[in-house]
Amino acid sequence: MNPRTLAPLALLLAAGCGADNFASVQFFEICFPPAPKSGSCIYPASCENTLLGRPRVDVGLASAFELPIQVNNQLRSNADTSTGQVNTHDAHVQKYAITYGVPGAALPGSISLANDTVRAGGNTVVLVEVLPTVTMAQLAAVAPATPTTIVADVVASGRYDSGDTFETGPFRIALDVCSGCPDLGFPVGGLCTGTTVFNGGCPGSAVNGGLLVSFPFNFECQ
Repeated sequence: MNPRTLAPLALLLAAGCGADNFASVQFFEICFPPAPKSGSCIYPASCENTLLGRPRVDVGLASAFELPIQVNNQLRSNADTSTGQVNTHDAHVQKYAITYGVPGAALPGSISLANDTVRAGGNTVVLVEVLPTVTMAQLAAVAPATPTTIVADVVASGRYDSGDTFETGPFRIALDVCSGCPDLGFPVGGLCTGTTVFNGGCPGSAVNGGLLVSFPFNFECQ
């Protein structure tokens, strides 16, 4: 595999950044991360803002890459006080399995274990490790300096409180990768001006060694 194989995936991107999986547990959208509060990343149950455009990762600098994604549970609570029936429709995501689309190459998939709960009739924002360390290293060996688009298809699986299992359809994420990206790799300390100093960024994987290594990114100056 060489940099020439990392051409844009026009056909794969035709489906956009997500696909309706018609399941009770369903990926909904990628969130633009909120700014940290007192240095900590606190994600609400639903996206405050939707990410517009493609994420970007400098695979030569980043150690991993996470994205906040809203997940919905379309099953309503089946609790019934008249019969004593308790709700068994809360869903628990236990695994994210990811396959990658890179033209001219067969990049191995990845699996991230999880413990994310999505309440019946509700939603939550989860952090999905779209590019784990091993995948990042594989891409770093071949990615050019100019941003090039690849595709990651994410599938979540787990169980309901009833004991039944579920598996979502694939949620397609198009992202740009590069090694030595021209618009990344600068010190995050320079983002704050005046007497304020950098006090954290979200998601945490966007900063490595004091450098901004991926986007989306939001930060706090204090």
